[in-house]
Amino acid sequence: MKVESRRLLHFAGRFGAGVVRSILASSRVTESVEDSAWHPRMGGRQKDYILSCWHENLIIGAWWCGRLARFHTIASQSKDGEIIAGCASSLGMEIIRGSSSQGGATAVRQVLAASKTAARFRCAVTPDGPRGPRRQMKSGVVYIASRLNLPIVCLAIATKNPWRLGSWDRMQIPRPFQRVHIHLSAPLRPSPELNREGVEDFAHLLQREMDRAHARAEESLDPGSNARRGDEIRARRAA
Repeated sequence: MKVESRRLLHFAGRFGAGVVRSILASSRVTESVEDSAWHPRMGGRQKDYILSCWHENLIIGAWWCGRLARFHTIASQSKDGEIIAGCASSLGMEIIRGSSSQGGATAVRQVLAASKTAARFRCAVTPDGPRGPRRQMKSGVVYIASRLNLPIVCLAIATKNPWRLGSWDRMQIPRPFQRVHIHLSAPLRPSPELNREGVEDFAHLLQREMDRAHARAEESLDPGSNARRGDEIRARRAA
């Protein structure tokens, strides 16, 4: 049976946030950062940027962002977005309603408005959301960053033996007492004068950067993972 009440869905998101907060309190969370000048708790306390995070990492990403002051995110107007809004707001984030996917004109306008009034504006965007395909970059995040003249920082999260939901994004939920590693890339800044073709080209660059950041996060969580993956690829090619 589908739940139709937005109030109940919002409450479900808030309840989920409490569960995740409790799990992560038992986890061993480590971080790596490529440029400390852009880390909000290091040299980047006064710097604004757009944070790019895959949809499957939304829960842990919201927990990480919510511990920092004035961190925004976008939640779609859908019922699924109501759960995300409840979870992210409970974890301490400020919510902008509207889809970040291509054609999300309402979200873009609201993000632009919020950036003008906020004392600090760091905004987390899930560039493969709200409906996928999984880990495939859409250009909305680049368009927003270009129009705001802000850099994009990639947030990559690797979790040891997580639970995975059966949703399109295979949302990962950490297990208690397991390791979680969070990797923050160096910033990439799209030109504020990008045309449509330029936005698409930069989105391809950002796709590669997101893939690289996730490889770094997984390697930091399990130092032998990349070497084993390379061995498996070579073995398949030789077969």
